[in-house]
Amino acid sequence: MRIGYIASACLLLAATSVGQALCSGSAAAATPSNCTSSLVGRGAMAYCADSNGGSYRATAICVSFDGTQQIPRSAPNWVYDGSSLVTCPEFTVETTAGIETRDY
Repeated sequence: MRIGYIASACLLLAATSVGQALCSGSAAAATPSNCTSSLVGRGAMAYCADSNGGSYRATAICVSFDGTQQIPRSAPNWVYDGSSLVTCPEFTVETTAGIETRDY
């Protein structure tokens, strides 16, 4: 049913530039590129040189001091430029840094 609503909205907006931009099927997904991530301090940092209209955030895997638990963490906010930082909770150590991207 949702597809029907989208199709109807596209028919109504087809004459406008907004409708052409939103309803065209040939639009390519833009994801960030030239990205790096690294362990820093008590967490991880991520940076993308080119956002290409997408956004990104840092991720980390934190391990409890006794090694019994892995705790995945993601930065709370998506960013379009600059650095993204995520921290590990108390009594854990950061083991893996990563980056998560999306096309909006």
